[in-house]
Amino acid sequence: MIIIALLQDIIMEYGYISIFFCLALDIIGLPVPDEIIMATVGYLSSIGLLYFPLDWRKQKVGSNIMAPWQYV
Repeated sequence: MIIIALLQDIIMEYGYISIFFCLALDIIGLPVPDEIIMATVGYLSSIGLLYFPLDWRKQKVGSNIMAPWQYV
């Protein structure tokens, strides 16, 4: 629960760019599962604090840009 509250605070303070960076850092080894990040984003979207299509786009861009770094 502490991780979800922390992610919620980060996303609410820094906005959509924080989704991109959280997912990008997850790809290169940050020990926060992307499932938790996206569940938090989904929750914030469901209560109307974030716009889902923009959330989904940031998630795809963050994951796809950093994916090649998994193999370095």
